[in-house]
Amino acid sequence: MAGFVELVAELERKEDIYKIAEDLNMDLADIQPVIEAAELLKFIDTTGGDISVTELGKVFAEADVLEKKEIFRKQLLANVPFIQQIVQVLQNKSNHRMPVEFFIELLETRFSTSEAQAQMEIAIDWGRYAELFAYDEDSKEVYLEEEVLETQKVVD
Repeated sequence: MAGFVELVAELERKEDIYKIAEDLNMDLADIQPVIEAAELLKFIDTTGGDISVTELGKVFAEADVLEKKEIFRKQLLANVPFIQQIVQVLQNKSNHRMPVEFFIELLETRFSTSEAQAQMEIAIDWGRYAELFAYDEDSKEVYLEEEVLETQKVVD
């Protein structure tokens, strides 16, 4: 998504979404999830089939890797309630760990099993990138790392 936001940030004006897809040699259906994610996080705006970068998107596009992660983290916590829920559950557990299946079951109240699993994979990828939580592939647990716990104590 970062690369896509950077691409849109380089445009001088609003651009037609279909033209961007064509320029990237991609179908709109292939880039639609990236567009939706970037819009959810307030990095881009889409209006009437046109796309443009927001001021925050410009800052994100120009940021270094650590700054990008910090901006991404703040936007996740501000705009993605499910990420907020994961972090809150992990903070409230004494060992700061939960089986991933717990979160998938929460998602299954609103989505099919396959969609819930796909949503959870995205949440894990985003949470890991933002350094909000980690995932242990062997134990199938989502957890807060010690460094994350210390950082969150300072922030709270």
